[in-house]
Amino acid sequence: MRSQTDSDALKNALDPARNVVVQASAGTGKTWVLVERYHKLLQVEVDPANILCLTFTRQAAAEMRTRVVDKLQEDASEAGKQRWLKLRDKLGDFNIDTIDAFCHGLLREFPLEAGLEPGFRIADETEIYRFTEDALDRVMQEAPRIAQQDSDVALTLAEMTAPQLRKSLSKELRRRVESSKAQGLFSAKDRRTAEQVEEDTRRALQEFFQTLPDGIERFVEKGPIRHPRFAMLAKDLVRLQGSDLGTGAQLRSLLERIETHFLTQAGTPRKRLWTGYSAETFPSEDAVGDRKSHQSTVEQTAEHLLKISQDFRAGLNGAQARGFRHLFSITEKAYCQALERTATLDFPELQDRALKLLRQMDEFARSRYRLEARYHHVLIDEVQDISQAQWDLVKLLTESWGEGLGVSLEPSIFAVGDRKQ
Repeated sequence: MRSQTDSDALKNALDPARNVVVQASAGTGKTWVLVERYHKLLQVEVDPANILCLTFTRQAAAEMRTRVVDKLQEDASEAGKQRWLKLRDKLGDFNIDTIDAFCHGLLREFPLEAGLEPGFRIADETEIYRFTEDALDRVMQEAPRIAQQDSDVALTLAEMTAPQLRKSLSKELRRRVESSKAQGLFSAKDRRTAEQVEEDTRRALQEFFQTLPDGIERFVEKGPIRHPRFAMLAKDLVRLQGSDLGTGAQLRSLLERIETHFLTQAGTPRKRLWTGYSAETFPSEDAVGDRKSHQSTVEQTAEHLLKISQDFRAGLNGAQARGFRHLFSITEKAYCQALERTATLDFPELQDRALKLLRQMDEFARSRYRLEARYHHVLIDEVQDISQAQWDLVKLLTESWGEGLGVSLEPSIFAVGDRKQ
């Protein structure tokens, strides 16, 4: 039995005068509520041409259209019969589509305003696959040469296998409009190259050990030198005092061994030495005292070492992101050139072009008037899946509503989604 609270919530959700977002889990009837809301709009004489319903798959759009039409036909009331007679010849005006299909239709209607040839077309899946593979082949061939002059790209190639890199580039290409913005924001945080990050880390490690309470020599001599693990670290620390610190990969291995001594497996500063360093591994007669002293030194300085480690990894992440972005820009350029040669668009560019069109509609007063006078009510299914660009598109589409459209029922937005997804 539905509670009074549920009944009130449903009543509010179906009120065509309200802007509503319905959040509910899968299988709880969100789509049913959306169909009911659509019919409430029709019942108050809203022209279907003024209603825009957006979904995310063609299958969902087809199902939604079927359910809306079926409900119209099934309404056995006198008013329902009259409504069906009035609307059955206007089913082509029912705007129930995917966001991609809506963008396609928008650009078809305003191609010149969008800077497109009137005869533009959407690349089919076979073409997109071929363009993608050709672009990936090109960048994978050029990458080793680029890495010789670009340490960021060299780091990217060192950290990713060829199949991993190819898969990641392909994935980003499919969402390239949003991906380019995200990569730009991330890579702008730290402008140091991989070489600069490594040099900064070498210097920081040298300073770290030089400023130990009793100096690096005593730290080694009075440490658990009888244990093979520390003995290996001791050789590294002696080498660290010199200028020959090896390649980037060797530096990363050295830092990892130092981290093991000063940090726990969870990456936090040690409060006690590794259990394998028993008193017997310390060489002096006062092994117990040396162990306590060594542990005190580690405890006092581990926080500093942690900061060096974090700075190193953050710097390399930034450098690798820039290296990946460099390779992605080559991939994207080759891919877009293929689209341009064949006068085609893919779906990411379709949405981007539609968004740009709506942003510049002020320049085309007559076209803007035609568009603004059309959609008074927007219904969105599975709103949790909407991207920022798609949400920007909806906002631009409804931007003029505040100016008043001279209609009897105020414009509205209705959205359903699952917060858990």
